[in-house]
Amino acid sequence: MNKNIRLILASASPRRHELLQAGGLIHSVIVSDADESVRTEAPDGVPFACHYAAEASRMKGEAVCAMLSPVDGIRTFIISADTVVSSDMASVLGKPKGKEDARRMISSLSGGTHYVIGGLTVSELSGKSVTCNVITEVTFATLTEAEIDAYISTNEPYDKAGAYGIQGIASLFAEKVNGDYANVVGISVAQIRKILTEEFNILPQELIG
Repeated sequence: MNKNIRLILASASPRRHELLQAGGLIHSVIVSDADESVRTEAPDGVPFACHYAAEASRMKGEAVCAMLSPVDGIRTFIISADTVVSSDMASVLGKPKGKEDARRMISSLSGGTHYVIGGLTVSELSGKSVTCNVITEVTFATLTEAEIDAYISTNEPYDKAGAYGIQGIASLFAEKVNGDYANVVGISVAQIRKILTEEFNILPQELIG
């Protein structure tokens, strides 16, 4: 990667960190302390789930930007993200609060197609910021009560939106993925590349490290 470009991931998620690493995007991590409970209402025509994810990603990015100072000769970019799961785009499934909440979420996804909405913000410390949504459709098999009980008895559901991790045990349930798989895991590295190259005029080869 170009030594005059610095990428910062505003997330403690190991999955997002690993995805950026796998894509050759050398970065450091600064965890955001944003208060995500403060949200504006969704604009007319924007589904609530999309607004929710985008707003959370934007707030995380702003919080980390506020911690930093520019460095001469270095272009610093903050990458922030939030992921929600929704069956109808009007409501969201975040991280489950416990076993019964996880059961409710997995049961609601069983036998149907839902959306994984990744809110993504790329902010240059000098001021410009771009926020978007990446949406992936995931179809689950119809699960038995015994399968759901077995799954929620593992540790996998409890730190993940929608109570599942598609890269783990829940890969057994996902019959079809339509769209960006990395977005379901944690963050769309392809969309990060697109934003940096198209919105911030970074040459694609400058990102490969």
